[in-house]
Amino acid sequence: MVLKVLKFGGTSVTNGSREIIDIISENKDNKLIIILSAFSDITNILHCYDKLSIKILIKRLKYIHNNFIEKYIKHPVQLHRQLNVLYDNLGHIIYYHEKSRQLDCIVNSYGEKCSVIIYNYFLKENDYKNLVIWSEYLICTEDNYSDSFPYMISTKMCIRAFLKPQLKKHDIVLTTGFIGSNKNGCTTNLSRNGSDLSATVIGSCLKPEQIIIYKDVDGIMTCDPRKVPFAKLINTVNYKTISELCYFGSHVLHSQCLIPFKLRSIPLLIKNIFNKNSLGTLILEDYKSKSTVDALTSITDHAMLTIKGMGMNGFSGLLLNILKVIAEYNINIPFITQASSEQNICLCIQAKYANIVQIRLIETFENEIDTSQIDSIDIDDNIAIITVIGENMIHRYGIAGIIFETLGKEHINIIAISQGSCERSISFIVDKKDEIKALLLLHTIIL
Repeated sequence: MVLKVLKFGGTSVTNGSREIIDIISENKDNKLIIILSAFSDITNILHCYDKLSIKILIKRLKYIHNNFIEKYIKHPVQLHRQLNVLYDNLGHIIYYHEKSRQLDCIVNSYGEKCSVIIYNYFLKENDYKNLVIWSEYLICTEDNYSDSFPYMISTKMCIRAFLKPQLKKHDIVLTTGFIGSNKNGCTTNLSRNGSDLSATVIGSCLKPEQIIIYKDVDGIMTCDPRKVPFAKLINTVNYKTISELCYFGSHVLHSQCLIPFKLRSIPLLIKNIFNKNSLGTLILEDYKSKSTVDALTSITDHAMLTIKGMGMNGFSGLLLNILKVIAEYNINIPFITQASSEQNICLCIQAKYANIVQIRLIETFENEIDTSQIDSIDIDDNIAIITVIGENMIHRYGIAGIIFETLGKEHINIIAISQGSCERSISFIVDKKDEIKALLLLHTIIL
């Protein structure tokens, strides 16, 4: 028997129960670790725990769960008892604890716990014996309660102690996605899309034959199909290219999910649970793409900060001080470029942080602004960052020329350009109104 790790997201858990049974049936000769997300909308409801009464909150949770139970569970008495214990515990925790980040994590973990309990009964009613192990016992994380990242050495030890022995006795193990615990045993959350990370972390510690993440999309596309209707499925891609894609706006998979794979060489398959005919996207460590350009991505929820000034030339430590201000808010910078004259620095951050960062930069460089070393610190939130990604662009001359010539002919102005030293990607900024037109043109010409 071979080992596989299967992860099912919220849409799959809510609407794909029959498909999940079919998938388990197809893998009846394999050992399976199944990682489950919360039912759709459950996490959003739990995030509002401080705005709803406990009674209303639990009523909403029960409504979603009971819709599933009434459809698929023939003998639900014992299941309801177990769920009621979880609901009572949840209410007790909210009522008796002051609001804190730790409380947020404990409360948010209950969505996944309810899913696993429900599916434990659902699988048993379909004659699939299974064991439940909470992921708090498997995944050890940093001490920060939200958006934690696993400590892989400690996690490997926990998986060796709690999970490996059970795989010898049980063919199917269910566990919760999204949840871990710190060194003190306190519940932590990986992130809002941490269930995928749970799958890759557990998989990297066990080295299964394959990890399969089931979504409600066919896989990774050459562009967002909502923006480019004729976008194509990428059948196979390597770790480095998919990492670039994730970083620059592909929402199918988060780039953090790939970190545990370093040096492990485990195939990762992304499949559509509702489309059996789709082969999905297979992610392999050493796959060599034959295409010059593999995909296009775009980001529209960012703003561009531009710091200008003739006196910036030779200003020692300027960029360092700018980055320090941004680091105060733990903000990611997907795009940064500086003119060689040092008279212009532009960078992009999420638009929701732009105003506060602008204010802090003005405060930080008050003296430089008064003495006209810095002329202005401006925000432009009417932008789109478009990125062209391709492993073989490094071997092909003139790709940048084709991109800019194509856009220039259609009078699409490029505001700023940035290219990584790995030459796998070229990013540039255009006006937001030109985003779709630019994507359609480039996809037609270079893909």
